[in-house]
Amino acid sequence: MGKLSILSIALLLLLQRNVDAAIFEKEQQVKAVFEQMETDVLAFADEIERVYQNRCDIETLNQCGRSNFNDCTSTYPNQMCMDSSEMLVSACGSGSNGCNALWDKTQTAVRIPARLANGQGGNPSDDDLVESICYSRLAEPYMIKNNQDGNQMYYGSATGSLRIIPAQHSEVCGLYDPRRRPWFVAASSGPKDVVIVMDVSGSMEDYGRMRGRVDKGGEGVRGLVRATRQNKDRLLDDINKLQPGGGTSFYSGFDSAFNELEYTIEQESTTGCNVAILFLTDGENTDGRNEDEVIDFVNQRTARLAQKDRQTTVFTFSLGYQADDQVMKRIACSTGGLWQKVDDMSDDLVDAMSSYYQLYALGLSSGENEHFTAWVEPYAFHIGGKMGTSVSTPVYDHSTSPPLFLGVATLDMYMNSIEEILEEDASSSTMLDRFVTRSTARCPKIDLTDLQLDGLRFVNAGSEATCTYSNVTEFQGILPERCPFISDLPNNLWENTDMAGRNYGERACCEQGSTAPSNTCAALAASLRAHSSEEVSSQIGIIVGIIVAALVVVIGIPMFFIFVNRRSETKHKKMMRQGSNVNAGMNIIMPPEAALSASAPPLNPDFCQTEATNM
Repeated sequence: MGKLSILSIALLLLLQRNVDAAIFEKEQQVKAVFEQMETDVLAFADEIERVYQNRCDIETLNQCGRSNFNDCTSTYPNQMCMDSSEMLVSACGSGSNGCNALWDKTQTAVRIPARLANGQGGNPSDDDLVESICYSRLAEPYMIKNNQDGNQMYYGSATGSLRIIPAQHSEVCGLYDPRRRPWFVAASSGPKDVVIVMDVSGSMEDYGRMRGRVDKGGEGVRGLVRATRQNKDRLLDDINKLQPGGGTSFYSGFDSAFNELEYTIEQESTTGCNVAILFLTDGENTDGRNEDEVIDFVNQRTARLAQKDRQTTVFTFSLGYQADDQVMKRIACSTGGLWQKVDDMSDDLVDAMSSYYQLYALGLSSGENEHFTAWVEPYAFHIGGKMGTSVSTPVYDHSTSPPLFLGVATLDMYMNSIEEILEEDASSSTMLDRFVTRSTARCPKIDLTDLQLDGLRFVNAGSEATCTYSNVTEFQGILPERCPFISDLPNNLWENTDMAGRNYGERACCEQGSTAPSNTCAALAASLRAHSSEEVSSQIGIIVGIIVAALVVVIGIPMFFIFVNRRSETKHKKMMRQGSNVNAGMNIIMPPEAALSASAPPLNPDFCQTEATNM
């Protein structure tokens, strides 16, 4: 029996060794896929940086006019109706009656938000935005050559444009803004702890600054949780329940924010990285404290966090004409942050709230983070519903000091090959852990001079936002040089506008094998739209979009701040173990009744956009 026992043990050890070897081999295959994707996206970013150097060439500007295809108004030169074996588009009937959607694998398309397409013929009027479309056009041959498998490749600029291949029609025109997307934010800011302090006073009801109601039920357990798609949905739901009322207490809002941060640090459930406080208000402080008291308090608490090795930056946003701009600006200046004024009747909040990642992007441009790539947790692509993921990397102009953040280069990948290799579901916790590991960046170190910081403030919001320097001549070498032929920028970018005024079905829905839209399929698409109703909240979308790769708590100030804070701050430490974010860095504080549940994919949340795209 002794010999049999020894033989059995030896056999078990041999079998285990074989199993371990097989697992190791599978992991190596997956690692090779990841590494190749990372190599490819870094090469794509290098190409964008290369063509950017030619942005001012007169030839670049001359050839840009009438040479770009718009995602909503253009017919693509080599468009084909997708075969059902490639993917099925639900908006065109998911293959019913042989219907699917048109795309062009040989061409790039350009998307810009409607609010930026404010020129004649749906063209942008902003020079920097036009410039980004023109220089990214120079990368089109590279994108066509390196997009053989049909997976999406795209570049989102910091100015708001997106260039993508394959070219396809957007289901909802003018809604998409790349700067709101998790892949963009994750690649541009790295790990961080984020606190959003929202004014919920009565005046926030003006101009629809806030919607919904406050549910005052129950207090949550303190602590932060990672920014999984489930947790972000819970955060969105909580924000939608806020109702304005009462006065405004800057002190109370900041006190609650710092208390939550300190508690989370004590519980060792933070990113261990930079802290960003986003402070939004539309009015003056009404609790009797003067601005010096508030600023001194903020400085004291940031100094206390500094003793815990946490660099804290406050980003302030004045909403509307009644906001106390002076104190908001002073708060930001005192912490090395950025202040911006946001008009009531505009959509500037989207652009303004994206300023925080532009600062943190500077910490990813060199040193340990120079070749940083960010992965998005696997999600269901909007087109076809297949599981996929995205890998992104920031793009810079290295001719300035510090390097100027230009945008984000991204590649998509289907998960089916990874699932087959590992024999594992894309949504499993072990699969998510792999993405967490691959996306962990070093903590971005923000070490700017006052002049460099004011240069960034100037770029974001003009001279009124600077703290020490305000003359543009002082920013030489910090700001990019203006192109000498700026007057030669084209005022008509689109190659054609044949599809202008048509709905998605009329532009995109087709019979498989054809090269043009089909009236039959367009009618089917119209009937599908009639039976569905989706409401999009883009203002809330930006709030959720920006909180990627971070730890987050949303705090309302002041009258309901305790209720909102406790509701917004739940999920308990055990959720830190249950959920993970691909950038190992974001926790959300939410209501106690918000249990973990499946929700919209991170790149296509219903609250943010409903376009037919897998981004």
